[in-house]
Amino acid sequence: MKPAQSVLYVRTDIYAQPLVAGGSVSHTIGVIDGFKKCGYRILIASSCMENYFKTADIAAFVHLRNPRIFRLLRTMFNCIISNIFFSVQLIKLLKKEKIDFIYQRYSMLNCTGVLMSTVKKIPFILEYNGSETWVQKNWTTHKKIRMLWLIDLFERINIQNATFIIVVSQALKDELCVRGIKAQKILVNPNGVDPIIFDSKKLEKERVALRTENAISDSDFVVGFVGTFNKWHGIELLSEIIPDSLKKNKSLFFLMIGDGPLFALFKKKLIDQNVDSRRVMLTGLVSHEQVRTYLAACDAFICPTQPNADGSKFFGSPTKLFEYMSLEKPVIASDIGQLAEILKPECGILVPSADAGRFVDAITHLATKDVFEKKRMGKCARDEIINNYSWQQHVARISAFVKGEQ
Repeated sequence: MKPAQSVLYVRTDIYAQPLVAGGSVSHTIGVIDGFKKCGYRILIASSCMENYFKTADIAAFVHLRNPRIFRLLRTMFNCIISNIFFSVQLIKLLKKEKIDFIYQRYSMLNCTGVLMSTVKKIPFILEYNGSETWVQKNWTTHKKIRMLWLIDLFERINIQNATFIIVVSQALKDELCVRGIKAQKILVNPNGVDPIIFDSKKLEKERVALRTENAISDSDFVVGFVGTFNKWHGIELLSEIIPDSLKKNKSLFFLMIGDGPLFALFKKKLIDQNVDSRRVMLTGLVSHEQVRTYLAACDAFICPTQPNADGSKFFGSPTKLFEYMSLEKPVIASDIGQLAEILKPECGILVPSADAGRFVDAITHLATKDVFEKKRMGKCARDEIINNYSWQQHVARISAFVKGEQ
C-alpha cells in the first residue's frame, strides 16, 4: 500500500492573548480535519492554538515561539524576528520528517514557509485570506508604527514564491491576478464546516438545556449571531435592528455570541434604547467547542456583514454562514459578495447590507412564517452544505488542484 502523503501545516500569527475562538480558529481546525479525512498524514507547526494542537490526533506538533526576552517587544517586531527563530525550529523538524508539501496560513511579516520550501525543495501551498497591507490601511486603529512598505514586501515574497495559492473568494483571485500572479496557480475555494459536528439533530439535548437554563420558552423565536463585534460584521447595524425588531414582535429573542472592540458600545446602545435585557442574551467570548451548543438553541440566524469601506470588492467567506446553514435553520444575510452566491433564495433571505429596516422586516416576517416553510428553508441550507461545503470537500478540492486534477 502506498504510504499517505505528509503535509506540514504552518501557522505563524503572533497574538498578545491566547487564540481560542473566531473564524480563523474554525478554519484552521476544519482544514486540518479535512486533510486527515482525505488520508493525509499531518504535522503542525504553530505559534498559536497550542492547547488544541497538543491534544490533537496528529503525527507531530511544534510550538513555534520566539525567545522569551523578545516577547516584550511590539507585536510587529516579534513578527519580523520570528522568521529567524521559527525557521530554526522547522529545520529541526524537517531533518527528522519527510514532508511532501508545506501548507501555510499567511500571516503578516512572515515568510517561513517560503524559506523552508526553498531550502528543502518542497512545494509550498499558501492559504491567502486577504492582503495584510489592506488590513493595516483599512481595519487597524494603531497607526503609529505600520511599516506598510515592509508588510507589502513580505506579502509579495509569499504570493510570488508560492507553488499554489488557495483563496476563499473570486475577489481575492482577481486581486492577485492584478498584482501579476498567474491565474493557473490560484484556486478559489470557499470556506466550509463540519456537518457532523454542526448537526441540529445531534444537538437537540443541548438546545433544550440551554433554552431552559436561560428561560427561553418554546414560543420564543430565537435569532442568533456569532462573530467578532466589529464594524465589518455589522454590529452597528445590529444595534438598530434588534430594538426595532422587538418593537414589532415581542416573541423575538436575540442570542449574540462573541466579543470584540464594539462590544461595550453595542451593549450601551441597547441600554440607551431601553431594550428589554430579558430579550437579548450577550454571551461574550465562548470557545470554539461551545459555539455550536449556543447556535443550536436558535431558530434562525443573521449575518449582516458590511461591504468594504474603501469601495473595494468584498473578499470574505464568513465561516459563520456555513455553520448557520449546516444547523438546518433559515438564514438572513447581507446581499453582498460570496454570501449572495452561497445562500440560495430557497435557503434564506438576502437583504441590502445597509438597510436596517429590511433586516427588521425579514426577521419579523420569518418569525411568523409557517413552521413547515421554515423547516424547508433549513433543509435546503443543510443540503447545500452536505453537497458542497464540508471541510473534507474543501481539502479534496485542494488535493485535486495540487495534483493537476482540477
